[in-house]
Amino acid sequence: MGLFACKPENPHVRDRVRLCDGLKPLFGSTVAAGGNGRFVFILGEKRVRSLSHHNELTTFKMDYIDLLRSTRTRFECVGGFCNFGILVGFYALDERTAVLVDFNEAEHTMRQRLITIDPETGRTYAWLDRGYRLNVQALFFIGRTAVSEDLAVTIAPSISGRLSPFAMVYPKHPLDTTTPLINISHMLVEASARIRAADREAAGAIADRVNLSAWDAPLFLSPTKLGFFTDRSGMLTVDPSLIVSCDIQTGGISIDRCKADGRTNFPYAADGTHPYDCRSYTASHSQLGLIVSHRCAAKSWRRVVGGLTEKLSSWTFYVFLVLAENQWTGLSQRFLGVSIFLGLLKYKILRPPGARIGLMDTATMQWREQEGAADLSHLATMKTSTFHDGHTLIYDRVTEKRIGTREIGRNSEIEPMEEIRILANPGKVSSLQTLSEMGIRRRNLNTKALNEIADRI
Repeated sequence: MGLFACKPENPHVRDRVRLCDGLKPLFGSTVAAGGNGRFVFILGEKRVRSLSHHNELTTFKMDYIDLLRSTRTRFECVGGFCNFGILVGFYALDERTAVLVDFNEAEHTMRQRLITIDPETGRTYAWLDRGYRLNVQALFFIGRTAVSEDLAVTIAPSISGRLSPFAMVYPKHPLDTTTPLINISHMLVEASARIRAADREAAGAIADRVNLSAWDAPLFLSPTKLGFFTDRSGMLTVDPSLIVSCDIQTGGISIDRCKADGRTNFPYAADGTHPYDCRSYTASHSQLGLIVSHRCAAKSWRRVVGGLTEKLSSWTFYVFLVLAENQWTGLSQRFLGVSIFLGLLKYKILRPPGARIGLMDTATMQWREQEGAADLSHLATMKTSTFHDGHTLIYDRVTEKRIGTREIGRNSEIEPMEEIRILANPGKVSSLQTLSEMGIRRRNLNTKALNEIADRI
């Protein structure tokens, strides 16, 4: 473990770690934050092996990172899941337990798969599956899942059209038998109709292009209230100016207009233009987090080439929707792959020099920017999750070196490619144990001292 002495550290960053142990990043990875800012799960490298004509065995690789001990443990074979479908969710229950959520289209079944890890022995145990029979047709391969303290929700665009998404609320813990399964798809259809009707009155015929976004994960505004962004004109362009709230307990639906930061105009640019890319997450029940980036200069050649690439991406995505609605699954997924490739190419062409991060108070619907909280970043590869104490986990490719950056492992032959950042939540007060752990990490202690401290904690 060592420290860099380069660019000054960001005041909003509680911890910054580079993975320099020589392990390659997991392909197709997704992340989950466990504990109060200490443990990180990274899942990837899906492998499928056929057992018979109708049965398959699916395994993953997973990295388990202890930020206090400054160690990374790679589990080479996680799961051994039978008839695993499309991964739509991954989250941590505690520092040793995680849940994978998948949907099997052939069986019309969504499952929560509980796994427990033992870093001392290097073994994992997949000891429980809980299934939900769902007689629906939806595009689960672009589905999203969000969690709160007790609930989880999965949303996916419907195969019959983007105006009628599928959404299901279910217990966060697979062993919870008291929380009922709630299908809120009808609420989202009603909410979409209200959005278009309200905006049509204000803006005329162009209002039909405003819809509830089924491409972004929902947000928990309270233990029983879900929030959804809208998308305007572009099929994948999230509009952060409107939040649609759905109360799963009372069935109430409300549409709230958000207020930009009065000083920085976050989440919009200085001239009022909408963000080029948005990444949202639930910071806490009273706060929403948003990472945004803006386009490069209007007269830049990148803007011209990127605009053409964006049109091609939108066209191929439209073809994908048409094919998916007509149940041409194989061909539609090929067009989706082309659209995603063109989208990533567009991001590389138009990639801005940095990003901006802010939080919204759900009581006042007011955005506040954490100025300087974001670094130069590969936004197309950035992944976020939230710890139980409200701090934000950002897993990204390596950017600029800064003072205070720690290293896990030392391998001079392989250049580090991964970085983990923990951003503070100004609206949450951390426990004394969490604050002490954060302080210990920044001290240049040897491995023996760190292990002794971790054992005592």
